[in-house]
Amino acid sequence: MTYWVMFVLASWLAVLLLLRFQGIKEYWPAALISALVVYMVDMTGTELGAYRFTQAFLLNGVPVIYLGTVAALGLIYMRFYPRRHWEQLVYVFVIAGLFLFMEYLMMKVGNFHHKNWNFWNSYFLNLFGLMIISWLSTRLKVQEPLERRLRKRAKI
Repeated sequence: MTYWVMFVLASWLAVLLLLRFQGIKEYWPAALISALVVYMVDMTGTELGAYRFTQAFLLNGVPVIYLGTVAALGLIYMRFYPRRHWEQLVYVFVIAGLFLFMEYLMMKVGNFHHKNWNFWNSYFLNLFGLMIISWLSTRLKVQEPLERRLRKRAKI
C-alpha cells in the first residue's frame, strides 16, 4: 500500500507544480475521462486474467488509489498534448513508453503482476488507451480554455 500512496502523491505533486490550480480547473474533464477509460480497460484485463493488481483496496480488480494517479496523469497528459498531428503521434508513443516504465516499476515493488500478459501487450494497450483519452478529450473540447487564453494573448 505504501508504494500506491507514493505514486498518487508524486502524481498530484507534479500536477500542482506543472498545472497549478488554474490548470486543474481547466483540464478536470481529462482527469475524469482518463480515470474512466483506464478503469474500464483494467477492469476488463483483470477479469480476463491477463494481469492483477495487489496491495491495495480493489474495485472490480482495479486499485481505487490508482485511479487517483491516473486522473492526475490525465491532467498532465492533456495539458501538454500537442496541436500538430505528427507531434501528437510522437507524443502518444513516448507517453505509452513512459507508462510502460511505470508498469515495470509497479511490478518491481509488487503492486502489479502479469499472468497471461507481457510488456508488448501493455505497450499496445497503452497506445490504444491514450488514443481514446486524446480523442474523447479533444472532442469534448478539453483543450479549448488554453487555446482561448493563447488567442487573447496574441490579440494583446
